[in-house]
Amino acid sequence: MNLTTSEIQDFLDEPKEFLDERLAMPINNDMASFRARGINTQSDYLIDINRKRCIITRITFQNRVETSVVLLRLDIDTKPHRNPDGEIIGGTHLHIYQENYETAWAYELEDTRIQEFLPDFNPEPILQAIQQDINGTNKVPMFDEFSNMCRFIEHPAIYSNMF
Repeated sequence: MNLTTSEIQDFLDEPKEFLDERLAMPINNDMASFRARGINTQSDYLIDINRKRCIITRITFQNRVETSVVLLRLDIDTKPHRNPDGEIIGGTHLHIYQENYETAWAYELEDTRIQEFLPDFNPEPILQAIQQDINGTNKVPMFDEFSNMCRFIEHPAIYSNMF
């Protein structure tokens, strides 16, 4: 599915709500998906958390719409990414769906180009949450900040295991 720039922006801007009141943060070497719904369009969204790697600080959060279209993907402590123009992006970066490219483009969290897609984006809260998780045991603050980035209006209770 190839979305237009206008459709992408509508999905990114739409306020969303989780469908479950409690969510379990996946343990290391596991993953989870959480169901959500758009407030205005009633579109189905999913938030995925992937911890299936041997590096305890590595994690990926992604926001999908219509089951398979990844709108945003936040990779933390992963391998560097090569953009379509050849630019190499470090191991912590944000992928944003773009017309004709899907999620091929990624941006360092401090990159001001992110604000072309997410005008209210402020990297400081997510960077602080990442820095506070230096030992890889508390992913909840990162999840909360990613949920804010995706425009979730309320956050469910999240319970987390140590690893």
